[in-house]
Amino acid sequence: MNSPAPLNPAIETARAHQRAGRLREAEAAYRQVLARDPDHVDALQGLGTLAMQAGRADLALPLFQRVARLSTSAPFALFNLASVLRVVGRREEALAQYELAASRFPNLPDAHCEYGNMLAEVGRDAEAKAAFDRALSLDPYHARTHYNLGVSLRNQGRFDAALGHFRAAIGAQPNLAAAHNQIGSTLRDMDRPGEAIPAYQRAIQLEPRKAAYHNNLALACQDLLRMGDALAGFDRALAVDPRYTKGRAFRALALLLTGDFARGLPDYEYRLQVGDLPPRKVDRPAWNGSDPAGKTILLHAEQGLGDTIHFARYAPLLAKRGARVVVECQPPLERLLRSLDGAADVVAKGNPLPPFDLHRPLPSLPHLFGTRLDTIPSEVPYLQAPPEEVERFRGRLAPFEGSFKVGIVWAGAAGHRNDRNRSVPLAMFAPLSAEPGVKLFSLQKGPPAEQLAGPSAPPVEDLGPELNDFADTAAAMHHLDLVISVDTSAAHLAGALGRPVCTLLPFSPDWRWLLDRSDSPWYPTMRLFRQPAIGAWASVFEEVTVELSRASRRA
Repeated sequence: MNSPAPLNPAIETARAHQRAGRLREAEAAYRQVLARDPDHVDALQGLGTLAMQAGRADLALPLFQRVARLSTSAPFALFNLASVLRVVGRREEALAQYELAASRFPNLPDAHCEYGNMLAEVGRDAEAKAAFDRALSLDPYHARTHYNLGVSLRNQGRFDAALGHFRAAIGAQPNLAAAHNQIGSTLRDMDRPGEAIPAYQRAIQLEPRKAAYHNNLALACQDLLRMGDALAGFDRALAVDPRYTKGRAFRALALLLTGDFARGLPDYEYRLQVGDLPPRKVDRPAWNGSDPAGKTILLHAEQGLGDTIHFARYAPLLAKRGARVVVECQPPLERLLRSLDGAADVVAKGNPLPPFDLHRPLPSLPHLFGTRLDTIPSEVPYLQAPPEEVERFRGRLAPFEGSFKVGIVWAGAAGHRNDRNRSVPLAMFAPLSAEPGVKLFSLQKGPPAEQLAGPSAPPVEDLGPELNDFADTAAAMHHLDLVISVDTSAAHLAGALGRPVCTLLPFSPDWRWLLDRSDSPWYPTMRLFRQPAIGAWASVFEEVTVELSRASRRA
């Protein structure tokens, strides 16, 4: 048997430097080899890897391209080239390289696994499944394939199947920390955070220096409202990696939920660095809280419709300090926000903006105004329905005069990350319709309104088709005795209008609703009804029914 050819001593030296973290010395050694042999694959490969470690995919790409041309019989050459193409955003070219690897090495499970992973990333799930199946037919215990297939299935919402593959990955490779972490995250997707915690703990045991695992464990603790454990977990994530901005942003939300605005609001600004909410590109400086007198300041919407309504309360405060305030909002809010005191101009997103000096996203204003629980600007109403729409809905609801009129909203936007926990079926409102003298009116928009035609729908007067924007909804609310809504924009609207509103909250609520209280410091006319356990909506509706009965008798 022939012995493998010895490595070039300079390559051995370079790799030793690289393993020890002496990256400059490693680079020098690789370049020494290339000076003598410009096509030395190991040296090109080493330099490419160093470039990737330094975050310089642009430098790694030509190096890996040369490796791929020189090493047509080596799978790693195609894998590395595809990987760097993926990093620089050239996904179709990356996919072509993985496809080439799968065709060139048909009996190599890794080739089909990586091809399947890339297919899943570009949304070609059926083809990805076929590639993963091919890899598993070659090696039923191929841990990486089971892992990647699990990730693909989880992204499709097929949680039970995903769990099966993550567990198979662990069966093949028990110390695969990433698979334990994915089991935890899938269980959280299934609203089983108590079961997720041991999985995260095992991932941390295997890779204690992985900040994301500490962060995920903290989130599972927060799901259970174990806030001390959650905050400790976020702190551990940041101790492992002080630059882990996602952990800092999530810790900010946990601090805000506990009412610690002094620490939570400054770190809430990290939300703009985690990718979900990329900062708005504006060619003017950001307002930093300095004296705004004489300046025109653009306040722009950043999150959902309810968030815009919620944070709009700060515009009048800025105007009182001498600023000319321009508010840019989502189009359905434009007419409504024209009633906002202190807003010199309101512009729907996508329309040209007037000249302005400074800007800031609306959710940054509580921090810039130094808001604390006892200084929340809570004067309502701070929004008004257009008078002409109020008159229109006066006539629309006149036939129901004498009844206790209740507007209901049972679902938010499906794209919201927590929608599965905050939305409910319309059928759950049935006990409310049975209360004497009560008449329900649907304010629901979007696909959930289709439930009104279902066999289990309670008797409800549907106003949805007549609500073209939030100004219309505000006008309808003006004539209602009560609004009952899940945690969505309708609850914020009712609160901002100063209308009586019952807001139905999941067990682990959004930060602004705080903990262990039935009132809201943001909205004086709002009452909060909280799940006593994850998914326990029945008891919430029992409490709301009692409250509705009392309110209708008082009317």
